[in-house]
Amino acid sequence: MQKGLAEQRAGRKKPANLSAASAADLAAVLTPTFTDVKYGPHTRNVLDFWLAKSAKPTPAVAFIHGGGFTAGDKSKIRGDRLVQKCLDAGVSFAAINYRYRTDTPIQDVLRDCARAIQFIRWKAAEWNVDKARVASYGGSAGAGTSLWRQEITRGNVFAHRIVLYEGEPYDIADL
Repeated sequence: MQKGLAEQRAGRKKPANLSAASAADLAAVLTPTFTDVKYGPHTRNVLDFWLAKSAKPTPAVAFIHGGGFTAGDKSKIRGDRLVQKCLDAGVSFAAINYRYRTDTPIQDVLRDCARAIQFIRWKAAEWNVDKARVASYGGSAGAGTSLWRQEITRGNVFAHRIVLYEGEPYDIADL
């Protein structure tokens, strides 16, 4: 029997807001395994990647920052407890930058994000990632880009099943 969102949330504590000091402390501890890795030719085509410790290939989640496609940066995710939650759950984590639409058409911005995901899959063997289980999420422009990416990769079941709500992962197959 499928569980509703309220049932999935039962027993989970709502994450406390981070103070500036605790966010800075968490950011210092959560240094990416790889920083500013180039995935394309533009100077903003870079990503940070945190490897989850695992003997077998891990799923990966990529954060795509918001900012209306005209602002924002991958560094926004540093200090977010979700990075540590993913790593603790055996899920590797990425944060990507992309070109702004003030410099290039929106189609190129979207392709930058898709290219970053393809790059992570290309690095799968080296980074111990299960290339069939790479998902993305974000806020605002990053959320829209993730939905677009999901639509063009309909064969990726993992990307379709996992959603983040209030900083917690949920399997929509249980809803």
